[in-house]
Amino acid sequence: MLNKGAGQWTPFTGQKQAEESDGATLVCGYPLALLLNPHSTLLPIDQHLRQQIVHYLTTSFEILSDVAKELIPDKLEQWGRLWIGNGGNEVHAHGYHKLRSNRRDAAFVCYKLMVDQDANLVLANKRLEEESQYGKLRHVFVVTIPPKTPNINPSRKKNQYLLLAQIYKAPVESDKIEGKKLIWYKGKLGTGEVVDVSTIQCAVGRIKDGNRWWIVDRSADNTFAYPEFID
Repeated sequence: MLNKGAGQWTPFTGQKQAEESDGATLVCGYPLALLLNPHSTLLPIDQHLRQQIVHYLTTSFEILSDVAKELIPDKLEQWGRLWIGNGGNEVHAHGYHKLRSNRRDAAFVCYKLMVDQDANLVLANKRLEEESQYGKLRHVFVVTIPPKTPNINPSRKKNQYLLLAQIYKAPVESDKIEGKKLIWYKGKLGTGEVVDVSTIQCAVGRIKDGNRWWIVDRSADNTFAYPEFID
């Protein structure tokens, strides 16, 4: 499953950056997701997170919830930091990584999902478009899928690994001023959703302005996402 160090490196799509790979862990199938310490503590799966993982598995792979529940143990392997390869930046899992007072908060991220634009119309066919989402990265963890798991892992002998993230989504809104798109949100973050780590684009900045948070996102050219479906 996991390859560590430059000697067992899974190649980048482009040129490898040595400073990125030092001490990083890779999960098979995720060559641009470099996992960094802290790593020693397993992630206990409470009922809330379990339900979110089940929702991800059932909607992404069209399996029954009972089948999904059987794939989730009581504890999962987790990491406190994620480095996005090929020139990306480092993001922190807020639920694990203890941020020092002199360090900036790198847990707020941009991630991209395919969203049904007509989800509120009961009889309409799905009309999927990619949208940027924003939220606080809570956990990064891996779920092991055993061989012969229908719709997920067709292999007869090898495990498959899903590198997932729990993110507390921000209720963002946007305005256009002088042709520029400004993104902001008010209020509390959501209760969390689970997505594939490959949807995460980068860390983004936030500027507090009264009861509003302005999002500072310079990630237009920094992408390694692939489509993901949500309701």
